[in-house]
Amino acid sequence: MKYIIRTTALGMENFINENVKKATVGRFIYFTDESKSKTVNKKKVLQKLVDTTMRIGESYENKVNNRTDSDFKAESPRGLEYVNPFFFRAIKKGDMRLNTYKGKDTKALTVLFNDGAVIDRKDAEEQKLFTNAYYAPKPTVGRGEVSEGDDFYVARLAIEKLLVFKYAGKTIINTDALNEYMKYANVEEVAKLQDLELV
Repeated sequence: MKYIIRTTALGMENFINENVKKATVGRFIYFTDESKSKTVNKKKVLQKLVDTTMRIGESYENKVNNRTDSDFKAESPRGLEYVNPFFFRAIKKGDMRLNTYKGKDTKALTVLFNDGAVIDRKDAEEQKLFTNAYYAPKPTVGRGEVSEGDDFYVARLAIEKLLVFKYAGKTIINTDALNEYMKYANVEEVAKLQDLELV
């Protein structure tokens, strides 16, 4: 029998703070704006649903130093303040952001959306829905000190965007985020939630 907890964004935050005692791995399913998407009328034209495995609660500085011979000193993430190993707080909005990392070769299921409907990445590129930053070469982490082979992805995801967190045999569902996703996506795409084990 699956152990499922249905809660809110705050409940998700409390669960992580109370139950995750050290850096660990978990499965994260989230729905958010594509950061390198173009903006029209102050809204991103692309969103994405992502299902992936990430590590939470690790030190960015230590991760870089473990991959280099230098004495790397991390700077505070722009616009964020440290809360604990699992969270940062956005200085302006005050919302909580996850401290998560994904390995370069870790697989992720990413589904792009445009106006509530799934769009193929190639189609989005042909329609020029990405900004120039999407195509620009990106330096590796550690301000470029980490080699390409040891590179990793840093995610400071807002807790309110996290639909599902799977950890230690438990499935934690953020009903607030799930309801927002269901308002956005069309009926056919909501039906596919079954395949992602969200409902």
